[in-house]
Amino acid sequence: MQSTPTRAERRKAWWTAAVAGMASYLDAGAIVTTGTALTLFQDELGISPAQFGQLSALLTGNDRRRRTGGRQSFRPLRP
Repeated sequence: MQSTPTRAERRKAWWTAAVAGMASYLDAGAIVTTGTALTLFQDELGISPAQFGQLSALLTGNDRRRRTGGRQSFRPLRP
């Protein structure tokens, strides 16, 4: 038997969804801004294309790890 969510439960669900959406939006903006800054200042910082790629991957990976609370988003395969 399913129970209908109360008004407070529905409001909490909407609030959680709204906060998660805003966090995701800000997160994406930070990734784009960082990539743009790296591109603009690549020569001044003396970053090679390989270092640029590694730094971008590192920053994006850390961002994903922060959003998931340090957990991996996948389970490693067991032999």
